[in-house]
Amino acid sequence: MQDVGFHSATKLDSGELLVVGGATVDMGLFNGFPHAASEYDEETNVWTPLDAPTHSYALHTATKLRDGRVLVAGGLLGSMAELFDPVAKTWQATDPLPRAIMSATATLLNDGRVLHVGGVYSTGTAFTAHEVLLYDVEQGTWETLPDVGQDLPKSRFGHTATLLDDDKDDEEDDNEADDNVFVVGGAEITGSNLLIDAPTKSAALFDPVDETWTAVTPMNIARAFHTATRLSDGRILVAGGGVPKKLGPEGSSVIGIVTWGNVYSSAEIYDPVTNTWTLAGNMNEPRAEHQAVLLENGRVLVAGGKRDSSGRMLASAEIFDPVKMTWTTTSHMQTPRFGHSLALLDRGVVATGGILAFSGINRPPERYPQAPDGTFCTFDDQCKSTHCVDGVCCDSACSSPCLACKKTEKNNKALDDGICEDVSGCTPFACNVDNGLCGTSCATIEECASGHVCDPTGTCIRPLENASIIDDSSCAASLPQSNAPPWPGLTVVACLFAWRRQRSARKDQRKS
Repeated sequence: MQDVGFHSATKLDSGELLVVGGATVDMGLFNGFPHAASEYDEETNVWTPLDAPTHSYALHTATKLRDGRVLVAGGLLGSMAELFDPVAKTWQATDPLPRAIMSATATLLNDGRVLHVGGVYSTGTAFTAHEVLLYDVEQGTWETLPDVGQDLPKSRFGHTATLLDDDKDDEEDDNEADDNVFVVGGAEITGSNLLIDAPTKSAALFDPVDETWTAVTPMNIARAFHTATRLSDGRILVAGGGVPKKLGPEGSSVIGIVTWGNVYSSAEIYDPVTNTWTLAGNMNEPRAEHQAVLLENGRVLVAGGKRDSSGRMLASAEIFDPVKMTWTTTSHMQTPRFGHSLALLDRGVVATGGILAFSGINRPPERYPQAPDGTFCTFDDQCKSTHCVDGVCCDSACSSPCLACKKTEKNNKALDDGICEDVSGCTPFACNVDNGLCGTSCATIEECASGHVCDPTGTCIRPLENASIIDDSSCAASLPQSNAPPWPGLTVVACLFAWRRQRSARKDQRKS
């Protein structure tokens, strides 16, 4: 792909990544709009140029529809809209937006329509857009809905819009509230010189059935250009953002890159069931205009963005754990980025595009792995299992000194990659999980290796061949065959004798 920012990156049903449009920047102003589209195949690690759409796009929306096609609409360069067919690799014109709008949000609804909210008018006076639009896929047309109610901000950009539940295949879930779209934060441009008003705390739900808006509990902190990520349990993590100042460089009246006042590290979580917010700690760095993605392990990866009012870009990345409610730094991207994209593919998160600085310099794509068991790793969150053990992704924490996960020859035992197994060599006795030492005698079955039992002499043995019972003395018991030698029967008698002695000893202890 070309080195651009403010493009779109959409995962196709085939697993490939579609990248469309974008812009280059010089001294805080847009100075180029490559007319291009490309497709990334992570299996081959190859980018393939595609036929370009009819128009150039930047700061547009791109939405994968339920039939697999991608709707690309609006942006900095006009009101046009097109559909990409990933099978035929072709573009088809569709109904344009009623006005040229950039930096809007587009959300695929469970009924297949697309909700288009807010943004900035990209031609004429750059005021914040107040239109709420619905795209009908079957008709190929946009419908303009009534404005948001007076108890909510009429228009906003730098906001987020999140579908509460996109599990369209869950037949048991008939809760229509899950179809709602959660819109929160953002700011407005209501005056001249592209100055941005203070951001809002407000949050609202859009009901696609009634096509109505309902105000919900606002955030604790007003913010714009944050991220909103739906967690595995249905709650929404809102992180970072801050107080933008102007849509362009200081002293300029031309639309460009956002300049900043304050940038936040704070995060909070919205629970749509209880309509409440919970503080979710602070990221390790303040960041706005960053990107976030939900990993397969239920944690959230955030990366890049701007750090402060100076516009300093970030290469850093961190992980939010919604169980522990903690933020942990992870490996950095190879270069600072904002105006970039993050997309979760089968083998990890791919970061594409983005602006390094106001110098027109951009950087090639890179991947944060979400690797299967057995893959080399450095951090837990590089693995789908979240366990990096012995330098490989492991199927469990594998934390005992008796266990190992890496494929190796240890005590003459070859292990499969990524499988946590006992490598102590203590068999038939168990390995002490605290110090890794082997047992030398047993009193219970727990002191024997897996597949062994403790006999009356304190030795771990394999269960009797025809054993059908393991009693609470840890002995294997079975009746001998009529033509079998007497030794198994004698073993049973010995086991029963040992069990009676243990029971008698327990009674004496209780009496004392």
